[in-house]
Amino acid sequence: MLLMVILLNTNTLKAAIFDAPKEISVKITNVLESNENLTVHCKSGDNDLGVQVLKPNVIYEFNFKTNVWGSTLFFCGFSWSKEFHWFDIFKAKRDDCSECPWSIFQAGPCLYGPKGICYQWNRQ
Repeated sequence: MLLMVILLNTNTLKAAIFDAPKEISVKITNVLESNENLTVHCKSGDNDLGVQVLKPNVIYEFNFKTNVWGSTLFFCGFSWSKEFHWFDIFKAKRDDCSECPWSIFQAGPCLYGPKGICYQWNRQ
């Protein structure tokens, strides 16, 4: 009986400390009002996803699993014409989505879904 209580408490403690990894799909759509190509370069601390060039209304998608600490972060550089901006495209503490559809406007990125919201670009 004591062993069962110890095991139960250990599992409860693990659940409280660690998040179970989740499969995440990030979709980025070029909806620049100027109808020009959007260059996207996304990275995390562990992965460099390379440079993608999106024509207007084209979607770029990447998938990953969150880490157990709940600190997964992917950030992207976005450029067109003479503009360049950064944005944290996925932050585990902010984003509660497994399907994360982003639309990139010149003013900033917008996340669509039940909690749809538009953000400002990160400060340089």
